[in-house]
Amino acid sequence: MKSLLSKEKLIELFFKYPVAYYSIFFLYATRSQFYMINNIAIYDSIIHNLLIFWGIIIISYYVIFNRKVFDNHKKFIFLWIISSVVTIIVNIYQIRFDSIRSAILTIIVIITFLYSYRILRLKYNDEVIFKCIFYPSIFLKLVSSLVSLVMYFYNVSIFIISDLPNPYTYGIRYVTVGNDTYNLLLYGTFFSPNKEVMQAIPLMMIVFYILLNKKIAVNKIEKIILSVFLVVEYIVVSLCNSRGALYSVIGVFILYIIILLIKKIRRNDEISIKKVLILIASLCLILFGYSGVKTVSAAIVSKVDYKRHIYENIDGKIVKINEEDVKKNAEYEKYRGKIFEYNPVRTQDKIEDKLKDKIVIDKEDSGEELGNGRISIWKETLKLYVKKPLFGIGQGMNTEFAKKFNYDEFPILSVGVAIHNSYLALLLFQGIVGILVVFLWLFKLLIKFLKFELATNSDEFSIMHMSLYFILIISLFLDVIFIRDEFTQLMMLFSIGYLTYNIRGESI
Repeated sequence: MKSLLSKEKLIELFFKYPVAYYSIFFLYATRSQFYMINNIAIYDSIIHNLLIFWGIIIISYYVIFNRKVFDNHKKFIFLWIISSVVTIIVNIYQIRFDSIRSAILTIIVIITFLYSYRILRLKYNDEVIFKCIFYPSIFLKLVSSLVSLVMYFYNVSIFIISDLPNPYTYGIRYVTVGNDTYNLLLYGTFFSPNKEVMQAIPLMMIVFYILLNKKIAVNKIEKIILSVFLVVEYIVVSLCNSRGALYSVIGVFILYIIILLIKKIRRNDEISIKKVLILIASLCLILFGYSGVKTVSAAIVSKVDYKRHIYENIDGKIVKINEEDVKKNAEYEKYRGKIFEYNPVRTQDKIEDKLKDKIVIDKEDSGEELGNGRISIWKETLKLYVKKPLFGIGQGMNTEFAKKFNYDEFPILSVGVAIHNSYLALLLFQGIVGILVVFLWLFKLLIKFLKFELATNSDEFSIMHMSLYFILIISLFLDVIFIRDEFTQLMMLFSIGYLTYNIRGESI
């Protein structure tokens, strides 16, 4: 016991080779955002602040004792810091403290996770790194996904009214698409299908990495759990019905097939054709199963009575309220549209199987334009960006900044609607200077990774490489990278660190 708790061991675990830190942070980022527990947001904030403080200590440790860890990416980090500081200065009279705090946290997270793999490789091999860091997250995601599926198949919707424009939504959601028809979406314990898929697919890629890496020993129990995870997450992703995720997966498959064909042409690589055929067959199977899972699930749900539960967050406490109070009280008027979006059919209608006719399997736009209103959001974002094009308005300041103008000019952004595009969000928040810093860095990275990919036949490298591309592509539909320390941002930074290390530590 004494040796386990020695000063040297603690320094190694928490600061020198902080596998515990990265494991806990990924676990934290993978958590269900299920605010049904009273005052959970307070504890959530405390844990987050402690993790950030821990990250600062880790950075400080390596600045003092091993600066070589920071050999790569130095120009990008320097320019990102300068860009962030200038953005804050030019907006100093209107920027909120939360925005400044968010910018600082982003810098800390970028540094700590961009160099995470290199730090850990100072002592540990891939087996230790990937198992210690990702096994807890995989297990937690599996549990939360199973809970989400139970809520879905029991036909349960939970709404929590707060100070947000829309209530938190959990379980199943019926999205109206007109003519008394609905799309079924799995919101689960994450109150967003997008959050589900943004965690599920990168973690599935990690599982494939572990299973296919010959240097990582996996016993029978591990194989069973990991296989169950893949099946469960595939069902979850299908039921989330995210077109952004689907398009991103298709895009990654096509990209990798093109890479393999180039390898074949350049090197006459025989194995490439086999891989191409396997990939094409896998993609077809994925797409066929995607629709099949939704069809079967809808048939099951249609035979289960719908259950709606409504709560309100009052001073940090979650209080249950009944439907009639929500319908009659004018205070809840703005929430009714979403809460009562779906009107359950009667029992006799279920017997007549009429609910099936109300469910549309393939996702459709609920509005008059493509992308469920995303096009309008993006147009408004560009229109708002023009107001401060050079250095932007500051992180997360889109709602406050939009409110400074006439409501008719920015009717969507002024009510707190998310931008749903990481690159447009970055352009708005940090201007053309900030986005050029990121784009030039990413462009240089991707060229180097691609050259290495074409020159080698490493399945492990390919998995992490394509995982990075998935995150970059799906970020066209979601605003999460380089904005806040959610799972996707952490995964992107870890992947870049891994890929950088594996191209022989070239200076990037």
